Amino acid sequence: MGGNKKNKGIKYWLVLLSCCGLSASSVGIVMNTIGVFYTPVSSSLGVSQGTFTLHATFCILATALTVLIVPRIMKKISLKLMVLIGVSLTSLSTFAMGFSHHIVLFYILGIVRGMGAAMYGVIPITIVINNWIYKQNGLATSIALCFSGVAGSILSPIFSSLIESVSWKYTYFIVGIISFVLVLPFFYYLLKKSLKGSCL
Repeated sequence: MGGNKKNKGIKYWLVLLSCCGLSASSVGIVMNTIGVFYTPVSSSLGVSQGTFTLHATFCILATALTVLIVPRIMKKISLKLMVLIGVSLTSLSTFAMGFSHHIVLFYILGIVRGMGAAMYGVIPITIVINNWIYKQNGLATSIALCFSGVAGSILSPIFSSLIESVSWKYTYFIVGIISFVLVLPFFYYLLKKSLKGSCL
């Protein structure tokens, strides 16, 4: 009996860890590290920083609007599939920014990036925690969501250093890869046979 409780507790911690990864990727990277690219990319493209920053505005607006339809999307596809589509859109659009040479492409990719982030951000995180962690549900949600700030504060200086050392183009490639890697715990833990039977 005690062993079952222990295993169950570990299982919940693993679920929380996976949600922290979702938060770090969808909000921490997409929203909280975007500023480190403003100066180097705008200078390289030959546009003003304000013009380039507009792509971040499009990204945020796309996220806000997509969040409104996420519940409808979930009625048609599983949560796991929605997260996979979301992180794929975000990672690939970020990766593609490294190949972009025109501001219009950044605007388009910013929209795609924002749509993807909404599909595996706050709503999926909340749903997973509500279905797996019953005690101290609010604390678990707070821990998961705070990782967006933690990821932003840790990764921003790292990305800035990478931009200086390997260029902003290659840094976008790295950011795209990290965005996807951070979500892998979600698929690993929540697709394990021992976790079957949830609403996921």
